[in-house]
Amino acid sequence: MDINELLNPPEGGNPPDPQNPPQENTPPEGAYSQEDEMRELAKSEAELELAESQHASLADSLDGEFAKEMSTLLTPEEMELRFDEDPRKFFDLVSAKKREFIEAKLKENEAGLEAKRSAVEDQRSNKAGNDAFSSFLADNPKADKEAILSFHNEDMSPRQKNEMKEIENPVERIKFIYDLMNKDAQPAKKEEEFPPDFEGTNHASSDNPLEGGDDREYLKSIGLR
Repeated sequence: MDINELLNPPEGGNPPDPQNPPQENTPPEGAYSQEDEMRELAKSEAELELAESQHASLADSLDGEFAKEMSTLLTPEEMELRFDEDPRKFFDLVSAKKREFIEAKLKENEAGLEAKRSAVEDQRSNKAGNDAFSSFLADNPKADKEAILSFHNEDMSPRQKNEMKEIENPVERIKFIYDLMNKDAQPAKKEEEFPPDFEGTNHASSDNPLEGGDDREYLKSIGLR
């Protein structure tokens, strides 16, 4: 479900094999654990905090960087303005170039910072979704996570997905999908159908024109005998 509908669940997923149903939810050897996920998230959050702090003081460091690169940023013609009768022309040009340089660097750094923020948010969302699944599977050990995700992605209607989105608790969302999946998996009960005019034929009365042999002939004619 990208679990962004169900807290950014993964896309796709294979339907369960009816010949080999899952027996339990024991993760395979080497599987990514919740402890690993927590460590990775903590590491990413620390890196983001450091990047935010560095970004806040970036403008000051760029001031010195511009001074080092100024000669490569100005054309020969612009450098000649140093010797102009009005020195303000050169200093105004340098100030404008410096402003452009710093704004470009800040914008570039901000884009990288935004990517880090987005990655951390994805990790937080995925962790919340995985935690919800762990909680659900603890109470439903025979449930199959991949089958639930596959059912959500491939079998649920837009109406059902909208109904699911109204559920705030992520564990209850998973339960909603699981219950819906099990409901759809149950074979429909075949109800015996009778023609509209058959009602009351087993209760012959003086008002019923079909009695005795006539009744049996009628049932035979409509395929019930």
